[in-house]
Amino acid sequence: MEAFGGHRGFSHSILFSLLWAVLVSGCFWFLVKTYKKRDYLFITALVFLSTISHGLLDALTNGGLGVALFSPFDTGRVFFSNTPYISFSHWFQVFWTTRLDGIGK
Repeated sequence: MEAFGGHRGFSHSILFSLLWAVLVSGCFWFLVKTYKKRDYLFITALVFLSTISHGLLDALTNGGLGVALFSPFDTGRVFFSNTPYISFSHWFQVFWTTRLDGIGK
């Protein structure tokens, strides 16, 4: 169940990205109703790529438990072998620890 919920869980998965893209582009179609099929597919692809890139970029960070890219079909979390990006929570902790270390001395 940890892979489904929690930080970097189902909302970072490939399935969620696809469902979200269909939902968002469907809402645009419902509101505008002048889309051609080509426009609908373009918006769906654009939203899918932007959503899935968030999960993939999170898998390149060094923080957290990993990303549940294959949730709900697999409960495992994914980290890429090369993690060149520092997670914000880790950066924040290092930044404030080094900044506040000399205060009061």
